[in-house]
Amino acid sequence: MLVDYDNIQEEDKRKGLIYIASIVKEKLAHAIQDDDALKEIQLRLYGGWYDKMAVTRRAQDLSIEIGRNFPFVFDGKFKVHIELARSLAKVPKTVLYHTFRTQRPLENIKCKNPETNCTSGDCPLWAMYDFISNRRCPVEECTKTPEEVFYKDEQKLVDVMLAIDLMHFATTERKTICLVTSDDDFIPAIHATISEGIKVIHLQTKNRCTSKLETSQKSKYLSIPQ
Repeated sequence: MLVDYDNIQEEDKRKGLIYIASIVKEKLAHAIQDDDALKEIQLRLYGGWYDKMAVTRRAQDLSIEIGRNFPFVFDGKFKVHIELARSLAKVPKTVLYHTFRTQRPLENIKCKNPETNCTSGDCPLWAMYDFISNRRCPVEECTKTPEEVFYKDEQKLVDVMLAIDLMHFATTERKTICLVTSDDDFIPAIHATISEGIKVIHLQTKNRCTSKLETSQKSKYLSIPQ
């Protein structure tokens, strides 16, 4: 089971990995309807585990939780293993670093004119609009630019890593693969996996509309909403 960890809702992450594993196990059991097929489950968690060459705080916390609670046995019969995907499944000895990065905002960041949303002349959105649109602070003495103020944390390499693993497992004698994400960037990889004759169970993590997979092999693709 390939799990896009950053795509899981924060409220579910706060409940811990045992909770996440239990939800995934229940949905998968309902989809497969075969308890014998779920005696042992391996979850690979994908995320930005390395800030440059250093393990991130989130990865450290997850590693401690995994070491403390897993393997975990549900109902006396379902054993669940969890690992952080630090490398490609095909090349397990080569760790992929630099997967977590703090980035400046894109240069083409835009801000809607507040007059379309707010009728108050005192609305602070006007100052924000001026700051982003003119690339300077509306206060004359201030020299700050949006690039100096805004930033975002993001994962890099991870989506491609997951897609490559999906294709790798499709060619290593696995009949069914489960993908846990609502990111429709993986639709092409799912389509390619199905073309190899592999059944893909797609567990959605969020209530949102994603691109639909159009395929003639309906029996090979099962999408389960959150």
